[in-house]
Amino acid sequence: MDNGLPTDDPSALTDAERELAQWLARELVERRLGGPALFLLDSLTPMNFVMSQLMAFFTPVIKILSDQSKIDRFQEMLEKREAIPYICAEIHQLEEARHG
Repeated sequence: MDNGLPTDDPSALTDAERELAQWLARELVERRLGGPALFLLDSLTPMNFVMSQLMAFFTPVIKILSDQSKIDRFQEMLEKREAIPYICAEIHQLEEARHG
């Protein structure tokens, strides 16, 4: 039950992580990759922690495509169970608005 009080739940996303997830969702939808992203994210949801560790392994290659701070924040965010469902919800919302 939500009583409106702040929680110390370590799996809760921070405001910065929510902003990062919203940015990622916008980028994917603008590039018309919302559907493939949802498929990939939904299939990897049970393994989000493993995915974050794979990102750490591939960071030298990934950092060529984006700035290092976003990659590091995204990797930390993926360690939380709420991250992938939140990103998927954002993509769904943006896709619905686009097709409105």
